[in-house]
Amino acid sequence: MQDINPGQDAAINRRLTLIRRDARTSSTRKETTPAAALNFIFGGSLPSILAGYTSGICGLLVGHPFDSLKVLLQAPLSNKVTTGLFSTSNKTVSIFQKFRSLYAGILPPMLTVGMIQSVNFFCYDALRRTMYNHFNEENSIGSLDYLYHDTIGNVMLSSAITASFLSIFTSPFQLLKTQQQLYPSWSLRYIFQQNFKKQAASTKMLYVGYPSHLCCEVIGRATYLGSYEYIKRWFARRRGGRDLSLPDRMVCASAAGIFSWSVIYPMDVVRTNMYALQARKMTSSGSSNISNKEPSPSTRHMIQEMYKSGGIRAFFRGFTLTILRAGPVAAVVLPVYDISLLWFHEHIL
Repeated sequence: MQDINPGQDAAINRRLTLIRRDARTSSTRKETTPAAALNFIFGGSLPSILAGYTSGICGLLVGHPFDSLKVLLQAPLSNKVTTGLFSTSNKTVSIFQKFRSLYAGILPPMLTVGMIQSVNFFCYDALRRTMYNHFNEENSIGSLDYLYHDTIGNVMLSSAITASFLSIFTSPFQLLKTQQQLYPSWSLRYIFQQNFKKQAASTKMLYVGYPSHLCCEVIGRATYLGSYEYIKRWFARRRGGRDLSLPDRMVCASAAGIFSWSVIYPMDVVRTNMYALQARKMTSSGSSNISNKEPSPSTRHMIQEMYKSGGIRAFFRGFTLTILRAGPVAAVVLPVYDISLLWFHEHIL
């Protein structure tokens, strides 16, 4: 019998591996599971939908108390200007004393965050994979190469397009959430009724501050996900491979969250103050009587008024707390999405 050298042995092993892989693929195609059928319907993005839902809920539970503190610092309830992290009016301090009030306004995002994040990551993942397949002439639903080899430009463009589309739906919920955070004693039903009254200006009222909201969403998501992918790949090159540990992913996500919030924070303050102004109009007469004589200010007008009253510092109220919040929240959301995405790809499909 002729001896087999090590090179031939390695070639035989590779061939056997390919045969086993083809056999598993053929078996999977014959036995189509419900999950695989759903994944085919959603164009291979079912794992991203499930991972987006999971990460959205986790991020909300961790970040909402910090978000409530941020809103209160950005738009103090009295005329007294906030000059420090916890230097606020007496009315605001009384809110801080109750831990449960930090979760005021959580119901609107709790009802929608899972769905919104699922759609968000579904569109983001589908656009990203489509552009990668187009430029690389590939068309494999099950391939995960795009997660590691896609360009940062594609990542940012996919996230920006997705954010611009979803901003139409997220703007009213952001309005409701912020107003309930400013006034925890108001029920969601009361805020809903006041903002959705059948008036000529009702639709316009729901989109108060929409230009600032659109700016925050588009620029924020693009810098958030783009910087996260960039830092992850930098870490991977330093580690000599493409797989990162959970602590590494958390560090990358924290840095991306801090960077993205630093970029969009001034516009976020403008958005919060526009929501707060509309809420104060409700308190004046018990209803949202917005007539032509008192139109809601434009984003440009709000920026001018804020600059006149507080200068540049007016656009950075609560910045320290927001940066402290951005790190932990991002360290939860993005690594949970990454790990969940890989887990759903491996165990469900």
